[in-house]
Amino acid sequence: HSVEGLEEAEILEIIDHHRIADIQTNGPVLFRCEPLGSTSTIIAKAFQEQHIPIPKNIAGGLLGAIISDTLLFKSPTCTPTDTKIAKELAKIAELDILSFGMDLFKAGTSLVGKTVEQIFYQDYKRFTFNQEDIGIAQVNTMDLDGFSIYKQEMLSFMEKVAENQRLKLVTLLLTDVINSNSEILVAGPCPWYVEMAFNTTLVEQQAHLSGVVSRKKQVVPALAVAIQED
Repeated sequence: HSVEGLEEAEILEIIDHHRIADIQTNGPVLFRCEPLGSTSTIIAKAFQEQHIPIPKNIAGGLLGAIISDTLLFKSPTCTPTDTKIAKELAKIAELDILSFGMDLFKAGTSLVGKTVEQIFYQDYKRFTFNQEDIGIAQVNTMDLDGFSIYKQEMLSFMEKVAENQRLKLVTLLLTDVINSNSEILVAGPCPWYVEMAFNTTLVEQQAHLSGVVSRKKQVVPALAVAIQED
């Protein structure tokens, strides 16, 4: 789920941009969910609506989050609102969007010194379709070639994840944010779900997914259809 300790916390307000799943609150709360590329876009809009000036450092943080969430506006989840707000935040933060974005991705996608477990779990989510549980991890990287040394160890780790969590499928999306492509690594007992979803053939538990960058909009729906049709 989204936040550790959610069951014990008193939820006062929810701001999000994801699909709404099984959330329960003890009392009525302000719930604001908008189909935008980033929750930070909504937060910036809230500042503007309340006529509160956004401090320079917060503008920079919000801009970084929008760039990260929308993959520098290349993700299909990105909307004109995200782009517009990002430009306004860049002015306040006195940052060049492109160079700041490149610096951000370089720093954030470096795999140097990380274990396969750290790489896998830095952005991992579980889903259930047709009573089948699957896991999808995603790593944005500007160095797909540099990942090759991790591949076999990563696949062994993913097989263990599938076994321990009783998952039918475990995938790792290695997303090249600049060229808008992903490589997908596949483990678990039902690898054909990925072949069906993307009309591809796995070679050594891997496939190239041209134009695929969004887990939410491109990977999850395709796998849901494949699992339901199987």
